[in-house]
Amino acid sequence: GPAMGLKAAIENRRGPLPIEKSDQFQVKSSVHPGRFPVTFEFEKNVQSESQLLNLTSPWSGTLKRIISLSGEEKALEIEHEHGMVSQITFRGQPQGLTPGQQLEEGQTLGLLSPESRSFFWSLGRRPDPLPQSVSE
Repeated sequence: GPAMGLKAAIENRRGPLPIEKSDQFQVKSSVHPGRFPVTFEFEKNVQSESQLLNLTSPWSGTLKRIISLSGEEKALEIEHEHGMVSQITFRGQPQGLTPGQQLEEGQTLGLLSPESRSFFWSLGRRPDPLPQSVSE
């Protein structure tokens, strides 16, 4: 939060996996310039079994976009109340979601394909609105 310029404290992230499944993944984080400067890569442990896993919303918010990338790969963009924006990129299927839909923390977003070895959760700040022009 504060590292990204947020003034108000926010609760710790819940993350895009149910807590009981998190031990099946190793998490690597990276920071880079751009719209989504913080990225977490969730990579399956070698010994993890191939099964469908539910990806969940890390915080409550509004689904802004569903982006079809290549093949089965999708990116979900979620605006959160505290000025943060999440983008979750995964190979699999979103579950009955439509842009504009309100999401609850922990709500299922989609199923990670059993063949997928990793997925990404990127975080950014909601852009400031453009200033209103003043005419005389």
